[in-house]
Amino acid sequence: CREDYFIDYQNYYTFMGVMNLRTMFSTAARAFVKAGEPDRAKEMLDKSMLAMRRFPLCGIPLGFTSNDLMVLENIRLYYSLGEKDKADSLAAEYWDELYRNTVFWLEFFDVAKDNFELCGHLTHYLIDELKSGGNKDLADSVAEKYNSLLKAASGRV
Repeated sequence: CREDYFIDYQNYYTFMGVMNLRTMFSTAARAFVKAGEPDRAKEMLDKSMLAMRRFPLCGIPLGFTSNDLMVLENIRLYYSLGEKDKADSLAAEYWDELYRNTVFWLEFFDVAKDNFELCGHLTHYLIDELKSGGNKDLADSVAEKYNSLLKAASGRV
């Protein structure tokens, strides 16, 4: 896959909203799991990671929360297929983006309360997937960092 192309806002809107590629790959992966073809399911998830590698994992700033749900679904699928390292890596990368977004929306809480709360819901969803997948250490780290942010924001530090 080429790296020398520019992704403008129109591509973000097309490939993250109108035609969510992650949704298509996740749907195919789930279908292969259901059909008893785990290797093909893994292939779909890997292709999703490759095809979408230059697109953000966290779509809240663009208004595409379905994108975030597909990232979380891919984490769950990777765990269910025994691909713990890939699931952990994707989860850590997603958390980095989600945390940055959470901090941003917190700074503008008065006008962005809904987005901040959405970040909180997605954080808890991520923690649940990490725990279910067997990565208690990362789940605890995410929870601790998120809770520290909430305490700092409320002045309880």
